[in-house]
Amino acid sequence: MPRALLIIACIVVLGFALFAFTYSVRFTEKAVVTMFGQADDDSVVTDPGLKWKLIAPFSTVTKYDTRARFLEPAPETFPTADRVQLVVQVFITWRVDDPLTFYKRHRGEAGSSSNEHYRVAENNLRAIMRSALSEISGFTRDELFASGASQITALEDAIKRRMTAPADTNLEGVGAYGIAIDLVGITSVEMPQNVTEQVFALMQATTNKKTNATRSEGEAIASRIRAEARSSAERILSFAGLRAGKLINLGENEAAVFLAQQNQNPELAVFLQKLELLKNNIGRRTTLILPTSFYSMDIFDPAVVNKDLRFETASVFEGNTP
Repeated sequence: MPRALLIIACIVVLGFALFAFTYSVRFTEKAVVTMFGQADDDSVVTDPGLKWKLIAPFSTVTKYDTRARFLEPAPETFPTADRVQLVVQVFITWRVDDPLTFYKRHRGEAGSSSNEHYRVAENNLRAIMRSALSEISGFTRDELFASGASQITALEDAIKRRMTAPADTNLEGVGAYGIAIDLVGITSVEMPQNVTEQVFALMQATTNKKTNATRSEGEAIASRIRAEARSSAERILSFAGLRAGKLINLGENEAAVFLAQQNQNPELAVFLQKLELLKNNIGRRTTLILPTSFYSMDIFDPAVVNKDLRFETASVFEGNTP
């Protein structure tokens, strides 16, 4: 029994020794091993596997995941080259590129915890990105909102260059923090609500102006067409009235000769009119039973047939006699 306890104790001590004097590095990680709190170029471990170290506090190991990390700060409002305020939402993907520099720049603020180093680094990135977003002042609103050739990609490239190598700013580039920027992307570019309302009001005013101009132009064209139509109508009516007057005079002259001939023998004229009426309105195969008192039917009255009518002027109505 004491031997078994001794074996267990040795295993426990060996496990503690392994935990205290070794550490492992994954293939996605890089480590910074300090000796008495000091780190130099030889302190960076990039090869994956199991490594030896001294027990804390003589030696400490801080491991960083070198895979890309995602950061999307809150939207920021910046003016364009034509002084239009825009709300820009940007994201970046970043990674730890130089573990030693990253460790030295963040250990004083967050100790030796890598998670705290990431948190401080993201705060620094937000400040650098906020400064880099001033690059939007090199573009106009129309360039950014153009449907065919938008300059959004050019703005993303300008922001990335500014974050990597800032100019005319008190902030350092991300390289000074041991960070590399893989991608800068713009997810949205919008106008503030008050600016949007002003743009809509301007668009509405422009539309109303164009509508009023088109309506005025249409009314002017319609007035011209109506005036031309009235002029043409008056000209046609004048011509038609003159032509009708001539025809009426011609008809009256011809009718006067005919009426004068009928007045020489009124009874014969009436008789001939009745025959013309019967000829034009009664077909050859039509059978009608009508009283002789019906208009123009009196010519079939035996009393009328036997009546001694005078046809002395029959030659006057040549071609109309039955």
